[in-house]
Amino acid sequence: YNAIQMAAVCGNQSMLRMLLKRKRHFDDIEEPNAKKNKAELGTQKNDDENKSLIVRKQLVNPVNEAVFKGNPFCLQALHEYGYPLDTVNKKGETLLHVASKEGSDLCTSYLLKYGPKGIENIKDEKKGKLPYELGLDNEKVQEVFETYIEH
Repeated sequence: YNAIQMAAVCGNQSMLRMLLKRKRHFDDIEEPNAKKNKAELGTQKNDDENKSLIVRKQLVNPVNEAVFKGNPFCLQALHEYGYPLDTVNKKGETLLHVASKEGSDLCTSYLLKYGPKGIENIKDEKKGKLPYELGLDNEKVQEVFETYIEH
């Protein structure tokens, strides 16, 4: 992990914001779109509109870590500083899949509002499940999806 990833994993929002503001002073902090990030571009099918959504496959990504830890404040900080919300993990899960599966209603809400259009209709690569299906055990996550669908 680099410093930004570690701050995201630990959920330290103030440290994360400080690192993001001052990243030009640290050698081990890479830009969100840096070549050494080794992101592999791919597509995933969006069933509702029968379109493909471009996604970035990344093994280690501070945004994935923030969502996995259920920290919407770190997610927001990373997004504000240019980190994309269209990444998938090595399991082929979007950030919304992870937020839903981990039971983070706040991250789920943020991703539905600011994530790529159609993210809620992408099935994960391994199980073929939609994000809301991974959060069926969590009442708050289901309420977020129901509210989103109603509007």
